[in-house]
Amino acid sequence: MNARKNMPLIDINPEHPFRYASEWDPRRPGLTKGGYLEGKIHLPKNMGDLRVVLSTVPGEPLTVDEETIRKHPASQEVHPAILFVVRKGRGKRMQEKEPVPNHHHWQQEFHIVNKCVRIKNRTSEADIPRYEKIFEIPELDDVCM
Repeated sequence: MNARKNMPLIDINPEHPFRYASEWDPRRPGLTKGGYLEGKIHLPKNMGDLRVVLSTVPGEPLTVDEETIRKHPASQEVHPAILFVVRKGRGKRMQEKEPVPNHHHWQQEFHIVNKCVRIKNRTSEADIPRYEKIFEIPELDDVCM
């Protein structure tokens, strides 16, 4: 019997505090409160390049007004919690690689190409003023190789 067949695809430690988006804001260094989601994602071996999308979803449809549902049918499926990827390297946080938390961060997308993990950065208008002090955050960026 193959042990990997019985292994969950995503194994996340459910014991973690939820944080406000303002507590992750890369424009405010040194204010992160912790609460990192810890776990493992088990990907199939020898499958070539992969696209992995992590999303937060509600346990039941959200109560949303009819006008919003008409304009945005998927609005009942969006979870109010965000998934924010904290970039760390050389022993410290690399805020210059992190977009400001925004309404797109209920979902994170990763691309695994030639065993290199890349993140699809979803930036917003809030990032534009930062580009006076940092390089523009690329649409796809290497996370690790």
